[in-house]
Amino acid sequence: MSPYGENLLDDLGWQILHILLVDASLSYREVGERVGLTGSAVGERVKKMMDAGIIKEIRAVPNFDKLGLHITAFMKVNATGDNMLKLKQRIPSLPAVLECHEVVGGESLLLKVVLPSLPALQALRDDLSGYGPVHASIVLDSTPYKRDFRER
Repeated sequence: MSPYGENLLDDLGWQILHILLVDASLSYREVGERVGLTGSAVGERVKKMMDAGIIKEIRAVPNFDKLGLHITAFMKVNATGDNMLKLKQRIPSLPAVLECHEVVGGESLLLKVVLPSLPALQALRDDLSGYGPVHASIVLDSTPYKRDFRER
């Protein structure tokens, strides 16, 4: 058993998963050329991984700067009780929020947001502060690591 639980994939499945993690824009034919399968065989394996819940989605990652969203930030909100419930219901209607994580520690929610400007960030912070104390950390640079989880 792997440290991540029961191993549901064979070596080819892990290879396909890693290739798509690094570059999800590749066609199944291109992935197949890298692992020695036909494009249709890769497509079948990806469908099985999606049906099994191993792959949740394959998506494009936008360049937010090109979209005029120049500020990426993490907002930590300490909301409790009814405020927490109201905030969790409100978050899906906030287009700036990319991710919402319920966490333990000093805050209850950690939000990843993208906004066009610092005044927009301040306005969102002021809005969210109605639910509890809010702390914002602006992202200066990000380095995504596309890991090969077989090595864990």
